[in-house]
Amino acid sequence: MDEHPPKALEPLMFCTLAQAIRERKRLTHQQVAERAKLPVQYVRNLEVCKIHNPDAYCLYCLSFGLGNPYPILEERIDRLARTPLDDQDRPLRIKKKDTAHPSTPRRASDERKGR
Repeated sequence: MDEHPPKALEPLMFCTLAQAIRERKRLTHQQVAERAKLPVQYVRNLEVCKIHNPDAYCLYCLSFGLGNPYPILEERIDRLARTPLDDQDRPLRIKKKDTAHPSTPRRASDERKGR
């Protein structure tokens, strides 16, 4: 499970992430296509994973159209690929460790909660 995903899955992850970024930035397919200098239909097909093996240049153009540097998107894809999933393929929530500094006095409310 800790293995890096096959290279074939990375463009699919990129497409899913690209759609989430586009929606979060409230951009239309037309706006992204104009910025990326790609056809609108290509952007739509890429988001719904109809294009299974996009070339690196098109992914670079798409990242430019979304306003995000390509290396940062690649890093997010790597992080997403290493996220453990549950039975329904949803990301597992990892409990954070108690990061209170040892010299910080504990509050009475923390002691009642069993922290």
